[in-house]
Amino acid sequence: MKRVFSLFAVLLLILIVAGCGNKENAAGGPEDTEKPYILTTYPAEYADITGKNIEITFSKPMDTGTFSTGLRIYPEIFSKRFRWENNTLIIEIKEMLEPETNYFFSFSETIRGYHNNPLEKQYDLVWASGKLNDYKISGNFLFEEIEDSKSEVRLSLFSADTTLITTQWFTNNYSFETLNPGGHFLRAFIDKNKNKKLDIETEPFAENNVSDKPVATVDLFLAYSDSTAPVLKKVSPVFNDELDLTFDENVVNVHTIHLFTDSLGQALRVKRWRIADDKLKLFTAEMDTVDYKIMVMGAEDKKGNIADIDSLVFSAVTKIDTVAPKVVKIDPRNGSSVTDLQPEIKVTFSEVIFKEHAKAWLTETETDLKYPLKAISGDNEVVVFKPLVKLKNFNTYRISLDVQDPRGNQLTDFDGSVFLPVVREELQD
Repeated sequence: MKRVFSLFAVLLLILIVAGCGNKENAAGGPEDTEKPYILTTYPAEYADITGKNIEITFSKPMDTGTFSTGLRIYPEIFSKRFRWENNTLIIEIKEMLEPETNYFFSFSETIRGYHNNPLEKQYDLVWASGKLNDYKISGNFLFEEIEDSKSEVRLSLFSADTTLITTQWFTNNYSFETLNPGGHFLRAFIDKNKNKKLDIETEPFAENNVSDKPVATVDLFLAYSDSTAPVLKKVSPVFNDELDLTFDENVVNVHTIHLFTDSLGQALRVKRWRIADDKLKLFTAEMDTVDYKIMVMGAEDKKGNIADIDSLVFSAVTKIDTVAPKVVKIDPRNGSSVTDLQPEIKVTFSEVIFKEHAKAWLTETETDLKYPLKAISGDNEVVVFKPLVKLKNFNTYRISLDVQDPRGNQLTDFDGSVFLPVVREELQD
C-alpha cells in the first residue's frame, strides 16, 4: 500500500512540474480570448515625472517579453529599467530627463497578454518633465479618389529631424495635442493591404512639414503616385466650329493646340479653348466635311506630368449652332438683397460665353439711371460682372443683359432681375 501511495505521489509531482510555466489553459477549461487593457497609471497622464517612476497596471498578466519592441518612448530614455509587480509594469527612470519636455509613450497592439492575446488597442500616453507643453497640430484629410474618404488613415508624426514620435489612425480629420515646441513632419497613407508599410504604387499618401508654432492647421491631400502624362482619347465634333476633346485624366493646362486638314495639312484657326476636368472644349474656324487632325502640345495633369505631343484624326460635322443662349441661374437671385455696394453678379448661361460678347448694365428703378457693368471673368458658362462705381444703399437695381454666343446667337429670353443693396452704415467707407 505504501508503495502504491509513493508511486501516486511521484506521478502527481511530475504533472505539477510539467504544468509550471505552461501558458495553455487546463485541459477542458475555456480558452482565454479576452484582450488585456490598461487599468490605471501613476502618476496620472500629463503629470510631471521628474525624479519619479511610472507605474502602468494592466487588466491581466502580460507577456513581458513583448514590451521591448511594443513600447516606444519619445524622446528616448536610454537609462531605464522595467520591473514587474504582478500586473503592474514599473518603469524606473535612471537618467536626467530633458527639461520642459513632453515624453510620449506608445503601447502598441504588438504587446500581448500572458495567453498571447494582443492589447485591446494602442495606448498613447504623455507625461512631462517639468511644465507640460501644449502645442497642437490638426487638420482634415482630402482625397484624390472620393471612395478613399471612407477608409482609415495611418498617420505618423515625426520630429523635425524625422525621428518617429507616434503613429495613429484617424478618419476624416486628425489632431495631435500636447506636443513639444519645434517643427514636425507628417506622413499619411491608407494601408489597403494591411502590411503597415506604404506601397507607393497602389496606396494614396501625403507628406507635409509643419512649422514651429503653438497651433498649426494642416490639411493633408492623399493622392496616388503618378508619373504618366495625360493621353488624348477622343475627339467629339459638336458643331462645325466646336469640338470636345476627352483625356484619360483631368487636365489643368494646355500649351498649344493645332488643327489641320488631314490630307493637305492646311491649318485651321483655333479661336479659344476651355478646360473642364478631363474635357477640353475648342472653338475653331468653320470646318468642312473632311478629315482633320488635332494636335495637342503640353497637356498637363494636376501632378505636373506634361505630355509632349498628342494627336488624333477625326471627321468633322456640318451641324451649325442656331440656338440662342439662355440664363440658367443668376446670383444675386431675383428679389434678393446684397451686403456690398459693388457686388459681384454671377450669371450662369446654357453654353460658353466669351467675355467680350457679354455686356450688362444696371438700371436704378427710382431714378432710371444706368450703371455699366464690367465682365471680370468669362470664357465659360459662368460670366461674372461688377459695377464700375458704388451703388446707392437701399435703392433697387434691375440687371439687363446684351449677350451672344460664339456664333452670334443673341440672348432674348431674359426679362431682367432685381436686387437691393442693404449695407449697414458702419460698414460703408
